[in-house]
Amino acid sequence: MLVRYRTIGATDDDVMPWPITQDELADATGLTTVHINRTLRQLREEGLIELNRREMTVLDAERLRQVAGFNPNYLHLIRTEEGNSKVAERAGDLV
Repeated sequence: MLVRYRTIGATDDDVMPWPITQDELADATGLTTVHINRTLRQLREEGLIELNRREMTVLDAERLRQVAGFNPNYLHLIRTEEGNSKVAERAGDLV
């Protein structure tokens, strides 16, 4: 989600809106609320994220990318056209 927020210019740093509840995230992913809660707690304990009200701060983007096995290829962010180079550049921090 951080890559997507950066791509549209909704954030220039590592803080993003997090308007989804654990119940909603569990429902959307087909996981249990307990699993979501434990996973988010583990990410916080490992110093990867911080949740504060309706915002998430990614504290270590590179490590989070590694832990999650994130591969940005499906987002098709890297563009060769002149006008889209800024999009790829902004997203590139986490990509």
